[in-house]
Amino acid sequence: MSELQLKPTKSTPGVSYAVNHHVQEIVGISTPVHAFEFYQVLVKWIDFNEKEIPIDTKFKFNLPYFNSATMKALLMLLERIKAGIHSSKNWSIVWVVEDEDEFMLDAAETLESMLGMKFQIITS
Repeated sequence: MSELQLKPTKSTPGVSYAVNHHVQEIVGISTPVHAFEFYQVLVKWIDFNEKEIPIDTKFKFNLPYFNSATMKALLMLLERIKAGIHSSKNWSIVWVVEDEDEFMLDAAETLESMLGMKFQIITS
């Protein structure tokens, strides 16, 4: 399971995770009814592949919109990434926000505060 490629759907973002990449990406709208199950797959991928994921990997989130269920599931995924960082990985979180999208900027800042860590916030 060295790669996890999920095509975007009407309610789920596309996912491009691969152990030989230095950027792991989630891109698209995220409004699944069962967000926990969707994002749990990503957590399990990290668990299974942590030793092979490059030490300087960026986890990039480009989510123009997500629902409240996704917010909770994202927190679970971000906590897993944070655990990797605390176990001597130099992983980082990149959060892409469209220009003037105050909702997504607020979401990024809220997640940063909840996790006690900084993201690299990029406007596009």
